[in-house]
Amino acid sequence: VFQQVPKEEGPFMLISADGEVVQPSTRLTDLSSVSNEVTLTVLAHPVQQVASTRTAFAVVTSAGSVLAWGDVDMGGDTKGSQKELMTNVSRIYANSFAFAALKADASVVTWGLPTGGGDSRAVRASLIGVRDISSTRLAFCALKSDGSVVPWGAATYGGEAPNTPNTELRAVRSIHATDSAFAALRADGTVIAWGDATE
Repeated sequence: VFQQVPKEEGPFMLISADGEVVQPSTRLTDLSSVSNEVTLTVLAHPVQQVASTRTAFAVVTSAGSVLAWGDVDMGGDTKGSQKELMTNVSRIYANSFAFAALKADASVVTWGLPTGGGDSRAVRASLIGVRDISSTRLAFCALKSDGSVVPWGAATYGGEAPNTPNTELRAVRSIHATDSAFAALRADGTVIAWGDATE
């Protein structure tokens, strides 16, 4: 399919009539309907940002859409989230196995290895008002505009909030990460860390 698109289009996505992103390996016969007619839409916009996991890439275009390729288990396939990634994506973040997209409305969309942060359903309701995202190898942590934080992913890599009073993870100014732990710098100058205790 992709060989039929003029090379001057630059980076692009092909969208089928039912709204699905067409993968590079797709054949025209895979898309043919009963009438043998195929309608595809080409989305071509300059790339604004590139991010990568260990074995996949993702880009944000100037139109705010995301295109990903590579190992499907590590973020190379956005099929489960593609409708949310078609518009209004401001920035993408990556750890070694998953991606997180920050949208213009300050919400977050994730994909990739579920246990490595690609599945954020458990904290989805809390992922609003997000202004930045940090990552360890297998987890993410969102810093919200109100100074609170929302971690998700593998618990041993910081994907669960520390077992401290709820008030301690408020008034956070910034989040910092190693390969397997997070540290939150609070407005009062104190630091709270969680994840792998050896790091």
